[in-house]
Amino acid sequence: MRTWENTLDPHARIVFKLDVLKWSVSYLFYTGKWECIARIDNYPHDRKQLPHIHRYRQDKVEFRDLTFNEAEEVLISIGNRIRERIKDGSY
Repeated sequence: MRTWENTLDPHARIVFKLDVLKWSVSYLFYTGKWECIARIDNYPHDRKQLPHIHRYRQDKVEFRDLTFNEAEEVLISIGNRIRERIKDGSY
């Protein structure tokens, strides 16, 4: 499995993991410790191996037709919204 990171700023980074058929893209945010606040992956979930989005403190995932290459842009948008809600205390 290949893993690499993209630092957005001192408090946020994107972590990519890519294997032959499986992949994940995670948005990590520093709140005193590094926390994954959003992730998009194609690992099996609910007996389906389709891309889906995990959001901070939510059990339900959203299945969405995304490729690995599309996931970063979508994840940054979702992660930035969650991050702002965490910072303003509404999460």
